[in-house]
Formats: sequence, C-alpha cells, structure tokens
Amino acid sequence: MKEVYSIYEVLSIFTGQQIVRGVLRFGFALRRFRSIKGLISFKVMGGTFRVLDRQGDEIAKVIDGKLQPIKFIDDGVVIKEMPEGVLVRKGEEIGFKAVVGKISKNVVKLDDNLDLGKFVTKIGDYKVYEKGEVFYRTISKSNYNQLLKNKKLLGTGEATTSPNQIFSEGYEGILVQFKVNRGTIQRLEEIGVAAQNNKNVLLKHPNLKADVAPWNIKYARFKLEKGQVNIALGKGRALKIFNDNLVEFKFIKDLTK
Repeated sequence: MKEVYSIYEVLSIFTGQQIVRGVLRFGFALRRFRSIKGLISFKVMGGTFRVLDRQGDEIAKVIDGKLQPIKFIDDGVVIKEMPEGVLVRKGEEIGFKAVVGKISKNVVKLDDNLDLGKFVTKIGDYKVYEKGEVFYRTISKSNYNQLLKNKKLLGTGEATTSPNQIFSEGYEGILVQFKVNRGTIQRLEEIGVAAQNNKNVLLKHPNLKADVAPWNIKYARFKLEKGQVNIALGKGRALKIFNDNLVEFKFIKDLTK
C-alpha cells in the first residue's frame, strides 16, 4: 500500500483490527482514486466503504466487491477515467458523468443490506416478499440517466409500472426492475382508482375508489392491460410514495431500437 496511500492515511480510514481486512477488501478502490486523492475522502460506515467529495456527498461505494457509482452530474471537467465511468468535477462537486446513450448496467442499492427474503404472496398481480415488493418499468435513456443521478423515478403522464418483466419488454427504452419496501402497494391502493371502474380490476383490488379525471397528481391508477393489472404512478402523490420506498433499481436490458 506504500505506493498508494501512506500508513497515516490508511489509519485515518481503518482502525484497529480493521486495517488488514480493510486494505484487503477495499485496496482496489483506494488505487482507483489515488491520482485525485486530494479531491476526495473515504469513510467506512457499517462495513461499507464510501467515497465522498469535499462537500461530503457520496460519489461511490463498494458493494459485493465492486465499486458502484452513486452520484452522477450532467457536465464538468474530466478528472479521471475509470472502468466504472468518467469522473468529472464541477466546482467543488464531483461525480460520474451521466451520459445519454451510454447505459450503465449496474444494480443500484439504496439499502446496503437489502434482502427481500422469501416470496410471501401477491397483491393483485404484483409479487410480495418478506421485506419488499417488485415492479418493472421501461423508461427512456434520458429518464434512465436521471434515475441514476437522482435515485428517483421521473414522473411522466402516467408512469405505468408492471408486475412482470415480459409485459414491460413490449415497450422501447431501458427496462428496469424496481424493489420497494413492503407495504408500498397497500399505500398505493389507499389512494388508488380503478381505471374505467373495471370489474376485473376491482376483483383484485376491491378497495379502490371510482375512476376520476385527471388522476395523475392525487391518485394511483390501477389499469387492466393484456390480462394483468398494472399500477400507474402519475407524477404526484403516488410517485412520491413509490420513490420514498425505493430500495433498489436494476438494469435488465436495453430495448431501444
């Protein structure tokens, strides 16, 4: 480690018995950033190695032995090209450049200890696990880059989600799997309306309100499409509930033509 960081710098990151284990586990990350070490700092919290800029914003962290970009910014001066992406600086702010057209295929975990556990049941057509629920949605490349940057799904007119991957494969864009906290679907049902007051929708979600227009600010809309009930989040209350409970999103495939 002598060629990368001095013993004093290593001691400032790892303490006591953590030193040897920390260097073995995270030494590759230290090497990644050695040429710009004056611009960033490191912190180990809860067993997770984190990279911070001078403002204290998290740039990246190590997950499952891989460096995971966390912070993305639209533009800036290139300071480092890395296997994980291009690192840019804008004033005191540092982050990975969000590039339209270049698709990051990482899994972004907002909860470091995420484990949904065993499958429990379904609410409507959506799968519920011990500690979470799963959604799918195909979004545009620009919206995907915004998702990477802000860690939130961008609201559109309807922002329709699907309970399964196959349905979402019928749309052009970037197919993403989302995992949210358990109880999210129930909260969406509480502000949900049944599209066209469809009886088949109400069979699966009997407590929904009657359909209203416009709906996309105050409500979630449960809609029957191709034999399944999808949940549309709109761009108001329902979308906020979804984003507040988002714990992971994962690139599935690029469906752009």
